[in-house]
Amino acid sequence: MNGNKKFYAAIAAFLAIILALSYFVIQSGQQDAYTMLYFSNPIEPLVYNASENTITVNFTIENHENQAYDYAYSISLIQNYTEVVSRKDKISLKNDEVYNISESFNITDYHDLKVGIKLYREGINGTYRSIWYAKT
Repeated sequence: MNGNKKFYAAIAAFLAIILALSYFVIQSGQQDAYTMLYFSNPIEPLVYNASENTITVNFTIENHENQAYDYAYSISLIQNYTEVVSRKDKISLKNDEVYNISESFNITDYHDLKVGIKLYREGINGTYRSIWYAKT
């Protein structure tokens, strides 16, 4: 009977180890991986300077992809069917790193302005994230 107890104890220990390893493998595979793109001030994402006729666009990129990535972004300002675009080709962000961007543009009028930001990520063809704001 003593031999049976050792056998059952060994099987129980083996199963406990297998269950613990399975739990950690499943947990590590279920980590959320995402990138956040948002206007830094969601109430008023554009800052208009009337004396200089400039508009400043402030937005933030957060990498929560569980690894470092290279990103690129484009900003489109559309007003009266005229588009001004600014693009920065490379931003390298480590996991959990946050990058704040502030870009200013000369404009003639602050009304009927649409602003779009497109984010591109290394390894993905096309737009990865995008946000838009329309000032009427």
